[in-house]
Amino acid sequence: MPSDLLELVLPDWGSLDSVRRSPLPFGLWTIGDQCLLHHWFDHAVNQGASRVHVFAADRPAAVRQVLAESLLWPLTLEFTAIATQADAPAGAILVDWLPGAAPAPDTVDLALSERTTGVSPVMEDSASRLSAHETTGWKPVVYDRQDAYPPAILSVLAAPPPPAHGWDLIARAAAMERAWLERMAGESDYALLSIGFACKIHPQTQLIPPYFIGDEVFIGPGCEIGPYAVIGPGSVLAGANRVVDSQLAARSFLGPVLALDQCLLDSGVLFNLKHQTRLDQFEPHLLGSAEKATPPVPLRERLQALILYLRLDAPPASGATFTTFDGRQLPGDSSAGLGNRKAWLPLVWQGKLPLYGILPRTAAQFESLNPDWKNLISNAPIGVFSYADSQGCHSPEHPEEALHAVYQASLPPATLSSAIAGFIRRLRSLT
Repeated sequence: MPSDLLELVLPDWGSLDSVRRSPLPFGLWTIGDQCLLHHWFDHAVNQGASRVHVFAADRPAAVRQVLAESLLWPLTLEFTAIATQADAPAGAILVDWLPGAAPAPDTVDLALSERTTGVSPVMEDSASRLSAHETTGWKPVVYDRQDAYPPAILSVLAAPPPPAHGWDLIARAAAMERAWLERMAGESDYALLSIGFACKIHPQTQLIPPYFIGDEVFIGPGCEIGPYAVIGPGSVLAGANRVVDSQLAARSFLGPVLALDQCLLDSGVLFNLKHQTRLDQFEPHLLGSAEKATPPVPLRERLQALILYLRLDAPPASGATFTTFDGRQLPGDSSAGLGNRKAWLPLVWQGKLPLYGILPRTAAQFESLNPDWKNLISNAPIGVFSYADSQGCHSPEHPEEALHAVYQASLPPATLSSAIAGFIRRLRSLT
């Protein structure tokens, strides 16, 4: 591998994400102030690389989209969608942990030991913890190089074993966040970098390092932030809150007199790592998210579906239904080609099915695919019309439909929308 080229492969852990159910692959999860892949871009620049080649099997369309928006780094970015993680070049680095030096194999991993033993190094008693910081006179330690860390911090930088289930993924991200905070606390300008722009923090707030507060955060009176707390940009903490060893994703809201310890608050959903509990429903005055949820089906597509329903002729509905490989029930027959589509259009204006996506397929049709192709399309959104339709393949039974589905699944949704929209404009009948 040329010295100016860094090859990275994102972990293929989409099937493990049964708890958080993130729309993004693990390599794009936010760790501290940016996604994990962007931390590796920083590392590439620090190492003098001018090119980065990324390989991904899990949701490659999302990876392409992030790469297209990654304009901050002076890097030439290349991307290849692969069927499985094993298809990446032998020299590619697995992006499953923060970049940095790894300790000797016998070094104790503090982050992992906390997860496996259930004992947190963070003291439970607030007064005791504050007293301990005052007693020890905690202050950032400056290191000459980014990778020059003492053994205690290197132990946190060590990657734990591969995850086995969804809670392992969340715990791994939390451990990386602790490692990132430790690393950041060792920088000479930590005091300047630890709080973002345009923040409003009440003077009664106690900030216990290490912590990170993003841009435009509001923190009310009587709050205690840290240690090991990350407050995402645009978040609001009403007051008398305690956030320890926890992350609030961007634009989170935490109501008054609420405490988080070993938790993740993301899009209004609370994940408690200590008890491995996911909580989806809360009163809006307790906690939530100010992030505006993107409608699953845009209004423009809903109106277009209604117009198509009124304009296109179609055979009478058969009344039959079928179940897709991921458990969704749709009207019609998955092998009926265009004859199904009018029955699916009402689902679009109801917001239940996108107008554009790969064609739905049954479990039998999915299992008949090449294993590598199954991995690529398993997370791709289904829709009424697909790129395969524009190529004359109107059913999963068509021998070339799967090829077009894999191609569509590996690209951002907007890439092929004009080709699909052109097919729809030329469509005169669904018979």
